[in-house]
Amino acid sequence: MSFLLKTLERLVDRFIRDDTLIKYPLNENKHAYMGGKSTDTALHVLEEKIEKALWYKEHPLGVFLYIE
Repeated sequence: MSFLLKTLERLVDRFIRDDTLIKYPLNENKHAYMGGKSTDTALHVLEEKIEKALWYKEHPLGVFLYIE
């Protein structure tokens, strides 16, 4: 059963990458399914935005949503 589910997962992943993302590309700010981007790069972008806001004496505000 595990082999079957892993195979199905790879098929769905390949369909998303090779078909859907070609027709409907993601926004450049998205980090999922993007080569060279990861959680680390998403956190780096967030850190840069916070530092920029503090530099210009603005008040950075973040909203985080965790869905399980």
